[in-house]
Amino acid sequence: MLTIFGLNAQAKWDNNWLFGHNPLNDTTDIMGTILNFDTDPPTIIPVVKTVEFRNTGISMSNIEGELAFYSNGCILANALNDTMPDSDSLGLGLLQNYCDYGSVFAQGCLSVPKPGSNTLYYLFNFDLQTNYYDSTHTTSFTCPRNLYYSTIDMTLNGGLGGIVEKNQLLLNDTFPMGTLQACMHENGVDWWLLVPKALSNCYHTYLITENGISNYSLQCTGTHWSLNTSGSQAVFAPNKKKYIRYEGENGLHIYDFDANTGTISNGIQIPLHDTNWFNGAAVSSNSRYLYTTSYTELYQFDLLSNDIGASKTLISAWVHPSGLMYKTLYYQARLAPNGKIYISGTNNSQHIHTIHNPNCPGTLCNFEPYAIEMYSVNAFTMPNFPNFKVWPESDTCALSSVYETNISVGLGITIVPNPAFDHILVKIPTSTVYLSIYDAKGGLVFQQINPESTLSLDTSHWAAGIYSLQCIGKISSQKKFIILHP
Repeated sequence: MLTIFGLNAQAKWDNNWLFGHNPLNDTTDIMGTILNFDTDPPTIIPVVKTVEFRNTGISMSNIEGELAFYSNGCILANALNDTMPDSDSLGLGLLQNYCDYGSVFAQGCLSVPKPGSNTLYYLFNFDLQTNYYDSTHTTSFTCPRNLYYSTIDMTLNGGLGGIVEKNQLLLNDTFPMGTLQACMHENGVDWWLLVPKALSNCYHTYLITENGISNYSLQCTGTHWSLNTSGSQAVFAPNKKKYIRYEGENGLHIYDFDANTGTISNGIQIPLHDTNWFNGAAVSSNSRYLYTTSYTELYQFDLLSNDIGASKTLISAWVHPSGLMYKTLYYQARLAPNGKIYISGTNNSQHIHTIHNPNCPGTLCNFEPYAIEMYSVNAFTMPNFPNFKVWPESDTCALSSVYETNISVGLGITIVPNPAFDHILVKIPTSTVYLSIYDAKGGLVFQQINPESTLSLDTSHWAAGIYSLQCIGKISSQKKFIILHP
C-alpha cells in the first residue's frame, strides 16, 4: 500500500477549526463546534461561546496546536471564549450594523503569525462603506473601502492575549466582498498578502516580514471582475505555484504565482455558467487537483492538464439525506492538516462534507457527504487560513484508512502492486477453475478458464477505478484492487 500522508513536524496554527452561530435547540448553550486535528479523523468538540460566525471566521492556534484566539471580523475572543480587552469594535463602517453575528464577507478577515515570533500575530479585516461609481452619483452600492490590521500579543493577560495595535489603516481602495488570502514566501518564513481590487483585474500585494508590512505592488493581469463577488473563495495551491479565485458569475480564475516575487501571471478564466452566490475552492495537498463547489455540485479539475477546463469532472451532485433537519449544501472548502478536504454548507447547516483522498483522480477521491455532524448550527462559515504546511508534490494517490476499509482481502489471492498503473502480477489458488475481473459497474473486463496460478496482466488500457478479481474453484474468493493513471 502507498504511504497514507507524510507530514513534517511543522507549526500547528490551523490545528483547531471553529464553527457555529446557533445552538441546535433551546435547551443548550452550545453555539460552536471545534474540529481538532490532533487526531485523524478530527476530534469534534462542543463549545459554549457568545461570538457568532456567519460568513467570516478565523481560529488561530499557537505553534503547538493549542487554540489561541478566534474572530468573526468584528470581535476577537481568547481561548476561554472571553472577548479580548478593547477588541469589540474591529468591524467599522456599515459592518457595525451586522456585528451581532459578525462580518458579512466570505474570507472577510485573515490572520498570520508575525515572521520571527511565536507570540505575535497579524489580523487583517475589511470595513463596509457605501460607494458611488457614476459621475452623477446616482448609482450606489456597498463594498469594503478600507483594509485594516491589528497586532495581537499572546504574552499579554496571563497568556490569553491582547491587542497592541488596533484597526491600523493599511489600504484605502475599493475591494470585493472578501477573498482575503495569503501565501507563505518561498523562504518559508515571510508571507505574501494578496488583496483584490473591486471591478478590475488588479491585486494589491503586500510582503510581511519580521520588520512589518510593506506595500509591495499593484499588479493587474487576467480578466476583469464584475461587481458580484459575494460567496466567492480564493486559495493558493500548497506548492505556492497557483492562485485561484472563484465566483459563479465571474467564473473560475487560475493564475501562476511566484512565491519569490509575489507575482501573479498567465491568468486564465474558465466560465462555469453558474450564477449562484455560493462557490468554494480547495486544492489537494499534492497541488494537482482543484475542487470547486457550486451549491449543489462538486467538481474536480486537473491543474496539470494542458486544458484545465476540459478536465472538469463531476464528483457529486448534492442529495439531502432523508430524516435530517438541516440541509448542508456545498460551499466553502479547505485543505486540512490531515491532507483531507472539508466542505461547509450555507445557511443553517449541521454537517461537514469530506473528501478523504483528494490526491486521487475522479471519484477515487472518495467524497463522503454529511461526513461530520456538529454540535451546533453553522451558517456559511469555513475558517479562513493560508496553507501553513509544506506538502510533497510527489504524493500521488495516497489512500487513507477510511478508504481501505472498503477493500476486502481474498483468501489465497495476491495482487501487486495495488494500486497499480500499467500492470499487475496476480497469484491465485492452484485449484481455481474460473478467474474473472469486474470493473466498479460490474462489467466483465477479463476472464480465463483453468488459469495458471501466476499471471501478469497488462492494465495500461483499463480505466482508472476499483476492480474485483474473483476466483471460483475448491477455494472461492475475491479481492479488490485499484488502477490509477499517472
